[in-house]
Amino acid sequence: SPSRRAKSRRPPPIEFSEAVDDATDPGETIPAEGDPPDSRPQATDAAGSASPSFEKSDTAPQPGAPDVAPGSTSDPVARALAEAGLPLSAAASADPSPDAQGWVTCGDLRVKGGAYGVDFTYTPGAVQYNGADYGTSDVVEVLTSTPLVFSDAAGHSKDAPGATGIQVNPGVHADITLNGVHVSHTIPLNIITDCTSTENGSKASDSTQLQTRTELYLVVSDRSDNSLSSHENYRPGIRCGEGANLTIDDETRNIDSAGNEVVPVGGIINHETTLIGGKHLKKGEVHTTLDSEEPGSLTVEGGYGASAIGGGMAETGGRITINGGAILARAYYGTKNTDTGAGIGGGAGGEGSDEVITYNSGTIEVHGGYHGAGTGAGCWLT
Repeated sequence: SPSRRAKSRRPPPIEFSEAVDDATDPGETIPAEGDPPDSRPQATDAAGSASPSFEKSDTAPQPGAPDVAPGSTSDPVARALAEAGLPLSAAASADPSPDAQGWVTCGDLRVKGGAYGVDFTYTPGAVQYNGADYGTSDVVEVLTSTPLVFSDAAGHSKDAPGATGIQVNPGVHADITLNGVHVSHTIPLNIITDCTSTENGSKASDSTQLQTRTELYLVVSDRSDNSLSSHENYRPGIRCGEGANLTIDDETRNIDSAGNEVVPVGGIINHETTLIGGKHLKKGEVHTTLDSEEPGSLTVEGGYGASAIGGGMAETGGRITINGGAILARAYYGTKNTDTGAGIGGGAGGEGSDEVITYNSGTIEVHGGYHGAGTGAGCWLT
């Protein structure tokens, strides 16, 4: 039988705002050749090149309109990126015009809601953060809390997933609905921790020092099918690490008419209330009354050493709440000789959450790696 692999030392924890890079430190151990390869479809992350499906505006400049340099404060793309603390990596792209139904095509995804260059922007090339290459490319960056709906662009589907990811920028409280989204990417959905939101602006060493947590309220559209699959080692399908919050819900949002979250106690609605969508709940009803009648599905897969939803390699998960939807979270399974992440929670060597993981309703199926928890911590072999 194969021998148990030994590691010379545990790698340092992931820096909050940084994506997990492939192991290049001699002290880190990469998967052994005997480990089973990832059999899922592999997609190429075309760093530095625009996706062919990115549509530029055909609108010519209006007579008498001033020329606006991409870096000027009058340019909405540049202004939005500057406010988000990110470089002008997307400013050179044209401002796409919505189609007749209001969709803007960004790489392999379509986006509806908000304004391009103000609420979201498309970065086809390498993403940079704090002046350095972040390690991902081809993403739609979410810049504000304006509700956005995402769907596959033409030519992409469950059988032909796209390669454009979604990135919630540091400090943003995003509201995103997935309505038929299928992505295979380095980190298909990345909620970036605002690691410098400390009292003095220095980089935090743990999430207790943060004054702002990046947040995402993610809605799975009713009757829709969605999948987010990481095709690289150490990367989760949905990254929600320390200092970040993620709530997954169906279209019947667990929020009352006053804007408060409705939380069942012991699986029971403990007081009469009306949801923001108009549905009336009676005291004593079971938690399933919070669910949509035809909830959509979301399948999330993590790469080697990462969780499916939560932290990457050696990264603790953030605050994760599931209120609805048919959710399947599957970590890379591995073997008895591999480091594995949780289905929902921490990557290999990471704790489950820096706060709490809560399941209020919905249908949830979770698979940890060979040694990782279904929900909770990942496993690190020594």
